[in-house]
Amino acid sequence: MLKLIVSDLDGSLLKNQGISPGNMEALKTAQAQGGKLVIATGRDYKWITSLINKYNLDCYSITGNGAEFRDPKGNLVESAYLKPEKYKDVTKHMLTMNIPFMIYTSEGYYSEQDPFFVAESFFERGKKRFTGDIDERRKNPEWPCNQLQHIQDIDAFLATNPQIIKIEAFTIVDPLPINELKCYLEGDEEISYLSSFDDNLEVTAYDAQKGKILEIACEHMGISKEEVMIFGDGMNDITMFERFPHGYAPANSAQGILDVAEFVVAHFEDDGFAEAVYHMLERVGVCN
Repeated sequence: MLKLIVSDLDGSLLKNQGISPGNMEALKTAQAQGGKLVIATGRDYKWITSLINKYNLDCYSITGNGAEFRDPKGNLVESAYLKPEKYKDVTKHMLTMNIPFMIYTSEGYYSEQDPFFVAESFFERGKKRFTGDIDERRKNPEWPCNQLQHIQDIDAFLATNPQIIKIEAFTIVDPLPINELKCYLEGDEEISYLSSFDDNLEVTAYDAQKGKILEIACEHMGISKEEVMIFGDGMNDITMFERFPHGYAPANSAQGILDVAEFVVAHFEDDGFAEAVYHMLERVGVCN
């Protein structure tokens, strides 16, 4: 039986930052029969609340690539935050190499660097990497880089014991600095890191993995792995595919995801999510 539909957002469920009518209809079909949705994203809960409100979604959420698991009311169920004492170890090379980075916390977004420098670097990278109107994103107050608070004293900031969800670093042109960062961080058993592309790096606590926190949540909820459908396209989804048997990947997925997915469906822009949901329902039915 299908009890949980777990989906990534970007490149998976969302198209043009929204949910298509076809994907929404498939989701409603599953939910009407008792299936529940879990949004699994690298973004923070504050950002996805706008999506939840826009579509009136009744869903659980995994945020920060596995740093948090929240129930449909937004209550924190499980967490895996980056220890403040690990922060300087992780960021000292970023600062030395002048690599832009942002700090995501449960209370907001921060940077030791000039917020304008970080935001402009983020948008310049967006021009290279993504489609869409970058100038419109510059004006959008919901983007984390437009809400950055400047940290004047890092020791004073860390002394407040902030709940650090992740550190996101990125480069504009040359991916070499990101590769150097990976080499530096490799082998640190207290952190986990991944790249959606060759020009970014997201660092979290070691236990902040989508698959791991979903596994814990399913155990609490009494749901078996065979009752879960995974849908995702990026390498930050890989731990879910590794830990759960029913993994669906849209055709646009990273090769590493395509290699481990149980099924490959249509491109996310062609409602691959809907195809996956209907296919899963035909195979296993729903919970009632």
